[in-house]
Amino acid sequence: MGVTIGMVTIMNIRVPRIISGGQSGADRAPLDFAIAHGIPHGGWCPNGTKAEDGVIDGRYAFDETPSDNYAQRTDQHFAIHSYLDLKSKSS
Repeated sequence: MGVTIGMVTIMNIRVPRIISGGQSGADRAPLDFAIAHGIPHGGWCPNGTKAEDGVIDGRYAFDETPSDNYAQRTDQHFAIHSYLDLKSKSS
C-alpha cells in the first residue's frame, strides 16, 4: 500500500488526507466519511489489520506495521503528525 496525497475542501478547510488507526467506533467514522466524500484516507494499523473488535475491513486504506503491537501503530501516527506539523510550519 502506498500513500495517496490529494486535496479536498470541506467548509473552506483544505483536507489533504484523513488519518486514523481504524479502531472501532470513533476512529472509523472519519474513514467512512472520507470514503463517502472521495477524500484520501489511511493510516497505520497493527500487522494482520488487527483491531480491538477483530480484523479491520479491507475497504480502508491502511499500511500495516511490522508488529501486531498497538503501540507501534501509535508511534507511526505520532511520526506522521510530527512530520506534517513541521512541514506546515515551513510552508
